[in-house]
Amino acid sequence: MEATVIPRNARNIRVEEVTGVDNYLALQNDQGEYYLNGHWFIQWSGDYNIAGTVVRYYRHGNRDTFAAVGPTKEPLHIMVKLKSEMSILCQHAYNIYFSKLFN
Repeated sequence: MEATVIPRNARNIRVEEVTGVDNYLALQNDQGEYYLNGHWFIQWSGDYNIAGTVVRYYRHGNRDTFAAVGPTKEPLHIMVKLKSEMSILCQHAYNIYFSKLFN
């Protein structure tokens, strides 16, 4: 299930699972290929080179967190891999910088 899409050129990215249920967050590209936690293969906490930036993945107990400085070179789809029927609450934040001012 898709939670949100982080757009290309996003910076200061943080995605955090707030509820501590037995589900996982995953990162996917536009073509449906998984970068992290895909096909029920759960990666270890650590740093991963994804979409032109380093994404730090951290899992503590039943809570997942992704963080990256950016900028991303492509959109990143935040997916929720449901293992239980319980609801999951995620919060996310990122910045988009524009090189030109709008009139």
